[in-house]
This record gives sequence, C-alpha cells and structure tokens, in this order.
Amino acid sequence: MKTDFFRRTHITVQPAEPSRKRIRKFLCSALAFGLAAALLTGRPVCASEGTELPAAYYEAVQTDTLAGWPQGPAIYAESGILVDLDTQEILYSKNIDKQLYPASITKIMTTLIAIESSSPEEPVTFSQTALDSIEWDSSNIGCCLNETLTMEQCWYAMMLNSANEVCSGVAEHISGSIEAFVDRMNQKAAELGCTGTHFTNPNGLPDENHYTTAHDMALIANAAYQNETFRQVFTTRQYEIAPTPQYTEPRYLYNHHKMMQPDTEYYYEGCLGGKTGYTEAALNTLVTFASRNGKTLLCVTMRTQGRQVYTDTASLFDYGFTQTFPAGEAALLTVTEPAATETPTPEPGSDTSAAPDAEHDNSGSEEAADDSGASAHKAASVFPVWIPLTAIFVIAAGLLIFRIFLTASRRKRRKRRRRRR
Repeated sequence: MKTDFFRRTHITVQPAEPSRKRIRKFLCSALAFGLAAALLTGRPVCASEGTELPAAYYEAVQTDTLAGWPQGPAIYAESGILVDLDTQEILYSKNIDKQLYPASITKIMTTLIAIESSSPEEPVTFSQTALDSIEWDSSNIGCCLNETLTMEQCWYAMMLNSANEVCSGVAEHISGSIEAFVDRMNQKAAELGCTGTHFTNPNGLPDENHYTTAHDMALIANAAYQNETFRQVFTTRQYEIAPTPQYTEPRYLYNHHKMMQPDTEYYYEGCLGGKTGYTEAALNTLVTFASRNGKTLLCVTMRTQGRQVYTDTASLFDYGFTQTFPAGEAALLTVTEPAATETPTPEPGSDTSAAPDAEHDNSGSEEAADDSGASAHKAASVFPVWIPLTAIFVIAAGLLIFRIFLTASRRKRRKRRRRRR
C-alpha cells in the first residue's frame, strides 16, 4: 500500500514538468535581459512620466576639441563655463557666448559697483520710485517708504536675499536714478571685456533686452572675486538687519546657495558661495566659487531646469578639481570671441509675470527655485534606468536560485523515497 501511494504521487507530478520548464526558461530569459540591460545602459535617461533629456544635454562641449584635453561632463544647462581663477584658464566651455537671460545673477554686477562706489556706513533711503520699480510679489526684504539702511546692509540684502527693491534703492542712491545706474552697469561690463551683455535694470527682472553670456558673467564674477569686501559678502551664510523706525523686527537674511549649506543634499565641500537666479524666461542660473587644495574655480551655468543647476555645477567642479589639463592649451578668460548678434527671447507660452515653481521671477523665495517645486522637478527630473534594471536582475537571480534550490530539494526527497521502497 505504501509503495502504491508513492508511485501514484510520482506519476501525478510528471505532467507538471513542462510547466516547470517554461518557468525555468522565463526566469533565465529575465535574468539575461536584466544583466544585458544593466551592462549596456551607460547613461541615465529620463524615466519620470516619459520625459526625455533636454536637447541641450547633448550639445557639444567646445573644450573637448582641444588636443589631449580631458573630456568634460555633459550638463543640462544650455551654457556653462568653468574657470581656474589662479591661472585665468577656461577649463570647460559650452556655448559660452550664447546670449541668455541672467535673472538674479545680475546682482553680482550691481553689488560690485555699489561696493566700489560707497562706504559701508553710507545711508540709503528708499523712495517711492524704488519701491514701485518692482512687482509686489518680487523678491524683497519689505523695505518701507523713507526707511534708511546702511550701504553694508544693502550689500547683504542684494546678495543673500536677492532683494529687488534694495537694488533699485542702491541704484538711485549711487547714480541719482535707476536708468543712470544701468548705464554705469553697461559701461562697467564693457570695461571688463564683456561683448554680449546688455543690462536694463539692476536686479535681473524679466526684460527681453536684458541679457548676457556665461563668458561675460565669468568676467564680471572674476572681477567681483578680486574685491575683498565682495568676497566677504558672498561667503556669508546668515546676516541680521537690525530694526529700524519703520520696521520694528530684526530681519534675518540667509544665503540661498545650497551648495554652501551642509544640511542640504547639494552641499559641496569647498564651496565658497555665489549667486542664484531664476525667472520663467531665464530658468535657473547660477554663479559659484569653490576652492580645494589651493585651487580656486569659478563656475557659471545658465538656463537650467530645476535641481540640475546644482548637479551641473558639482559635475563641473569635480571635473576641474580631479582632471589634469595640458599646459598651454586652454584659452584665457580675458580672451573674448565675437558675440552672437541675436537677442534671446522667452520660451513660447512662458509667462514672465509669475514663476509658480520657482522664485516668481526673482521673487518670493529663491529656495523654491532651488528645490524645483513639484512640476519643475517632474519636467526635468531624471531617474537612472539602471536602477530598475538592476532590481530586475537581482529579483530574477533570486528567483532562479530559489528555483534551483527547490528542484534540488525535490530530487533529494525522491531519492529518499526510492530508498524506502
């Protein structure tokens, strides 16, 4: 009776063999596909809601054509430049003479002129014209009519909090009018060797005639870095403006540049500071200084969507700090090329009156632009496809190993049963 039972059991198992073979073939195929895909996928692709990498990601990097030059990283920005401030060599160049909107990095020029033209304790009183020159939701520190701040407080308000009304007040104070100050900005740009720049305001608010290039912004930022007072301002993380008769509470200013904030995922060791910017027309712009092992680099990226403004800059800094560059091959920052003649225009359908996922055209909070907001992040976020493929590979491998173990266990049980018979 016992023998018949095991024989019947053995017979009933036999028909399942073809099914097990199909399962084994499927697992092997999944394993092979996962392994091949994980190995062959050498670059990230957008996996968020079917989006693709922007066309700018694939555009040529001009420095890659130099003899013996280490290949630079692909970046999301339409334009980017990396400069060794010690040698003035351009280590990375991508569309650096393309005219684009600068947004709030304009304030580097405004602050530099203010520092060169005034003393720290000089009083700046805000007029109605200065307050009315910006939109109500534009980035500001809440200055009141006839309120007076020191020039030093204005420097920090412009660079740390991106205060637009402060830029207008400083412009009026130094040159008598905003228009006269803007003329001075353009004159200063020409003196520095800028060939593709034209300013129409001191803060970077949207204007189709307000544009610059990554190369020109590097020239401006380089000049600003040479100023000791400017270096002190842009490297500051927090600053307090004491109460005034019109504003009874202290105002705390915080540097919006996340690469210098240790508590953020974008923190970069050696980052000295810089200036962030955003408008819907300009997208994200960023100027950053960093120093490691006695080497100081300047990076400018323009027209980047969301969080990639920081990952681009980090990639370029890693490239500049780790690579060895052939001597005598790099162009110098002060050597300019003919600038493009066309004037940039806003993206079709863009509304320069508001930026819902960023700083509202230099307004509200630039941290919102840095954090990308919900829709900005969805539009440009990338998810490396090797992650799900690797997961498929691991799962398939686990299932196959489990299947092999299960088959071996069954074989052992059958052998034991045969011995008993």
